[in-house]
Amino acid sequence: MKAIAVVESRMDQSGVNRDRYGYSVGVMQVHSSWFSILKREGFDVERLKRDACYNILVGAWVLRNHIDEAKGNIWKGVARYNAKSKVKQVRYVRKVKLALGNSIKNKKG
Repeated sequence: MKAIAVVESRMDQSGVNRDRYGYSVGVMQVHSSWFSILKREGFDVERLKRDACYNILVGAWVLRNHIDEAKGNIWKGVARYNAKSKVKQVRYVRKVKLALGNSIKNKKG
C-alpha cells in the first residue's frame, strides 16, 4: 500500500489530479469513477477527500476489488489500480516495484 501511495501521490493527501475521465484524490489517488460505487457500499466520499487515513482505507478496498477481478493475482490487481491499458499497467507495476524496493532499502539502511 505504501509503495502505491508513493507512486500515486508521494504520500500527499492534498493531491488532486484530473484526467479526461474525471479526477483522483488523496494519498491513494482514488478516482472519481469509483465514487458512485463507494457511496453505494457506504463509504463517505467527502471524507475520502480530506482524511488521509480514510483515503488509504478506501484505496485498499479499491485495490482489493482489482485483485479480486484479477482472480487473486496481486500484481495484476496493482496494475489495474492505475490503468486499463496493458502498456500503462506494465509501466505502473515497474514504478510500484521500484518504490517498494526503495522502501525496503531505506528500512535496512
